[in-house]
Amino acid sequence: MVPEEHQSSDLSSPDTSQIYHAEQTDCDISFSSMLAEAEQVPRIVYESTSHAEAEAEAATGLDTNESTIESNISASDNAHHVTNNRGNDVVDKMDKGKSLEQLATEAKTMIAQQENFDQFVDDWDAKWGSAGFGLFQYMTTLSSMQYTHLIPGRTPPPPYCRVAPSLQIFSIKLSEIGGGLQWPLSVYGVIAARDHVDHNRNLLFACYRCRSQILKEKDPFLTLTGPSRAIVCEKSVDFELQLKLRGRTESEDRALITGACTYNREDGIVCFTNCFCTIELRLEVVRETVQATVLGVHVKEEGSWPSGWGGRVACSVIHGEIIDATPREELELLVSRRRAMPVTSDGYLLLSRNVVSVDVNRRLNFLLEACLPSGDIIAQKELSFKPKLCNISQDTCELHGIELEITIAWSGLVSEKRDISVQGCVGDEEQVDWDIASMGQQVPRIDSKLISEVGPEPETESSTVLDTSEPANESSTSMLVPNKSILEPAGYAVEKMDRGKSDEQLKIEAKEMAAERKSFAMYVDAWEEWGNDGFGCFPDMTTVSSMQYTHLIPGSTPLHYGRVAPSLQIFSVKLIEIRGGLEWPLPVYGTVAARDHVDHNRNLLFARSRSECQILNEQDPFLTLTGPSRAIVSEESVVFEIQLKVRGRTKSRDKPLINGVCAYYSRRDGPICFTNCFCTIELSVEVLKKTVQATILGVRVKEEGSWPKGCGGRVACSVISPDTRPWEIELLGSRYTTMPMTSKGYLVLTRNIVSVDFCGSLNFVLEAYSDSGDKVAQQNVSFEPKFCNISQETCELSEGTELEITIAWSSLVSEKWDIWAQGCVF
Repeated sequence: MVPEEHQSSDLSSPDTSQIYHAEQTDCDISFSSMLAEAEQVPRIVYESTSHAEAEAEAATGLDTNESTIESNISASDNAHHVTNNRGNDVVDKMDKGKSLEQLATEAKTMIAQQENFDQFVDDWDAKWGSAGFGLFQYMTTLSSMQYTHLIPGRTPPPPYCRVAPSLQIFSIKLSEIGGGLQWPLSVYGVIAARDHVDHNRNLLFACYRCRSQILKEKDPFLTLTGPSRAIVCEKSVDFELQLKLRGRTESEDRALITGACTYNREDGIVCFTNCFCTIELRLEVVRETVQATVLGVHVKEEGSWPSGWGGRVACSVIHGEIIDATPREELELLVSRRRAMPVTSDGYLLLSRNVVSVDVNRRLNFLLEACLPSGDIIAQKELSFKPKLCNISQDTCELHGIELEITIAWSGLVSEKRDISVQGCVGDEEQVDWDIASMGQQVPRIDSKLISEVGPEPETESSTVLDTSEPANESSTSMLVPNKSILEPAGYAVEKMDRGKSDEQLKIEAKEMAAERKSFAMYVDAWEEWGNDGFGCFPDMTTVSSMQYTHLIPGSTPLHYGRVAPSLQIFSVKLIEIRGGLEWPLPVYGTVAARDHVDHNRNLLFARSRSECQILNEQDPFLTLTGPSRAIVSEESVVFEIQLKVRGRTKSRDKPLINGVCAYYSRRDGPICFTNCFCTIELSVEVLKKTVQATILGVRVKEEGSWPKGCGGRVACSVISPDTRPWEIELLGSRYTTMPMTSKGYLVLTRNIVSVDFCGSLNFVLEAYSDSGDKVAQQNVSFEPKFCNISQETCELSEGTELEITIAWSSLVSEKWDIWAQGCVF
C-alpha cells in the first residue's frame, strides 16, 4: 500500500505513452497456487513452545493443506486479510439489476479474454517451456542473494555478476471498479513478472483464498510480498495477473481480472482493465542497480516495541549523503499504524516484502516510524546505506527509546540463468581446456602456495560506489592467481609413463581407459532422462543458492519447503596413489562434482582449467576444494563424478588421469574411492542427519587492526555434535606464505559452504604463524546454528589483529520442484 501523500508527482499524471493497457480474462485459481506467499512472508505462531523447538518442528517440513495453513495464521497478522470462512456478499449483489443482454455481453467478453490468456500460455510453453524453463506456472528459483557470498575487495567479480537495469515496483492499486461491484472487496490471487533471466514467475502479490485481502475505497492497495529477486529489464518484461473475488463459498467465487502484457522499459504505470475493474502497477526503471535483501529490522535484546504501539517501515533510493526534504517515491515494507506492530518472539519486525533494487550511484534510505495506538506518529528516524556488490551492511539507530538494527544483504544481478548453469560445462572429452569461471560463482580462489608471489592488491577506482571493480582488459581467471608462470608449468613429461612397458601392458591400459570413457558416456546418455524433465543439459551447474531461505524472519513459523534434512559433508579429495609410470609432482586439472535429487545438476567440488592446473606432490596430494556451492542433500542417493587430466608439455600431450561415476547411499560408511590403472582418488565424506547450511560471508580483519606483515595463517572449522566426528574442514591454509587478504581486510577463503548439525554447533579455529612457520596465536569461535538470517562474532587473535566472522544460515531445499511449484496456478 502506498498512501497518496507519498506518491511521486512525476508519475501521478502520466501521458498515454507511459501507460500499458491489457484486456483481462477469467482463469481458475486454486488454493495451491497461493502457497507462494509463504515463501515471501513467514507468519507468526504464538505458542508456548520454545523458539528452538518451534524452528526444529518447522524445519521438518510443514503440511501444506489448507486447514494446516489456516491454523498457522496469527490474529496479529495484517488486518487487511480475512482469516475465517465468511465471504463477501458483494459477489451476490454484482448481477442485481442487470439485464440479460448486459449479463450475456459480460460473459462473452470474459470468454474471449480467457481465450487470449490461454493463447499467451500456449505461446510461452512453445517458446520457453520447450527451451528447458519448465512449466508456465513455475516460479523463479534464483535467489536475491545469488552473489552475496563473494569476497569484498576482490578484483574482478565473476563475469556473470552484473550491475544492470531493473524494475522497481512501488505499488499495485485497484484504481477503479464497475460492473455492479461495491466496496469493500475480498480479493485473492497472484500477480507476477517474468524477465529474460529465467522467464519464470517472479511473484509480486500472492494471496490464497483463506487469507483473502480486504480492499476498501480509501485503501485500494494490494499488500505486495515480492518480487523475490530483482526484475532485470535489459529486455522486455511480461506482467500477468489472476485475481478473484471471494464469495460466501468457493463455488460462489467470481473472477475479477486476468491478463498479461509486455512492458518495454518505459517509466510510468502498467494498467490492466476489463468490465469489472482497473489495476494499476506503479513502477520505475532503475538503470544501474544491485539488489538489496532486507534480512531484518530487529529490536535489539535490551529493548522491546511498546505494547499496543504501531509503526511503519519504508525505504527509498536517495542521492548522496544528505537527506533533503524532496518528496521521494517510497516502498512500504510494513504498515501497522493503528494496530500493534507485528514483532516475532525474537524481536524482528514482520516485513511484508524485503527485496529492493538500488541505484549504485545513490543510497538506500530507510524511514522508521513509531505510532501511538491512536495512529499518531510519535517518532521518526532515517537511516541510509551505501550499496555494495556483495556481502552485508548493518547499522543501528534509536527510535523513541527503541534501539533498532537493520541488516541488508547485497548482491549483483544475474545476467541470465543459463550463464550460471553453463559455468560447470566440461565440453567434449577430447577438448577439456575449459574456461572454468564457475568457481568465481562460488568462491574466487587463490592458491596458498602461490600467495608469496602475489603483491598487494591495487586500489582501483570505480565509476560507481561499489566495493568491487573490474579492470577492462583482464580476464576473471587470470586475476584470481596473478603468477601465471607457476600456474602454467612446463607440464608433465607424459612420455615417461610408457618407458619400459611392454606392448601388451600398453594395450591393457589403453583398453581399460577406453572402457572407462565408454562407461562415462553411457552414464551421460542415461542422465538425459533428467534433462528432459526440465533440469537442463548434463554439464549444467546447480543454480539453487546456499542462501535460499536466509531471508526468512527469525521467530516466525515459515510456510515454505525449507527443511532440516540429511546432507553430506565433504572433507577432502585426495590422490592417495599413482601408478602406471606416473611420478610426483603431478599437474592436474578437471572437475569433481556431486549431484543430488534437489535438481540433479552439478554441484562442483573441484574445478580447474588447464591454465590453472594444480600441482600435486607426495607430501600434499589433496585437491584444493572450492565447493560445494550449496549443501548436498542426501535423503536419496548422491552421484559423484570425476574427470581429471594430467597436463602435458603441450595440449596434445595431455593425458586422461581418471573418469568415473559413483552412487553414494547415506547408509554407506567410509570414504568413496575411484580407481583405475593410473591412480586411486579418495573422497572423505560424512552423513549429517539433521542439518542446515552455513555460508561463510567473511572472515575479516577489522578496520582498526591488520594481519602481521609476512605472517601466514590458517582458518578451519568443524561441526560439534553427538552424531558427528569432529573432523576439520580447512577453509584456508597459508602456513609458510603471506596470508591472502583483500584490500577490504577479508581473508580469501578457498571454500565457504558447510553443513551443520542443527542440534550441534559450528566451531572455527583461527591460527597465525610466524614467517618461519611456527604457530604464534590461536583462537576458537563457536556458533549455534539457525534456521535463517545471519550470525556474527568477533575475536582477538593477537594484539592488533581483531577478526570478525559472518555466517549466513539457511534451511535446505527439499527439491527444486518445491520452489517451482510455489508459483503454480491450477
